[in-house]
Amino acid sequence: MPESICLAYCNWNQADIQVLESVRNGVNVLIWFSVNIAKNEDGECFVQGGPDVKEVVRLMKQMRDEGFVDVVHLMSIGGWNSPHPDTSFSAQTMFDTLDKWNREIAIMGGIEGGSGLFDGFDWDVEGNDDFDSPYNVFTVECIDTMGQLSQLLKKQGYVVAIAPCEYRKLSNLR
Repeated sequence: MPESICLAYCNWNQADIQVLESVRNGVNVLIWFSVNIAKNEDGECFVQGGPDVKEVVRLMKQMRDEGFVDVVHLMSIGGWNSPHPDTSFSAQTMFDTLDKWNREIAIMGGIEGGSGLFDGFDWDVEGNDDFDSPYNVFTVECIDTMGQLSQLLKKQGYVVAIAPCEYRKLSNLR
């Protein structure tokens, strides 16, 4: 990580000139937005969503070509109104899924060398506009799984960050 951080979040699935402009204007930690760790119709763990990988790779290459080689690229997991990670999977299964996905999209984008496209992941499991949504409650299992997965990611050299969830006073809800 850089000694001084100027961080920016992309918008939902954003991969356009505004991202490049933010780096040109001093951003050195870029959080691409956003994927979820989910269960597919076969009951397998998979990475769902995210920006167009080809556009992300194109922008990353342009950043490097312009000399911005030290930008840290993180992929956000979650986001407002998004589900929490499916805790029916172990942290190890989630790690294996994220790591494989990260490496495969790098290769798909033409980046060779075995490392992934993203330097790490940013937990952004905030909550939901619907006050009664289960995603406004953090279970012990969810927090434990996120912690275990974060440790596995860190051990493999990934950067791990977290955006704190939003807190709303009951009296402020309308």
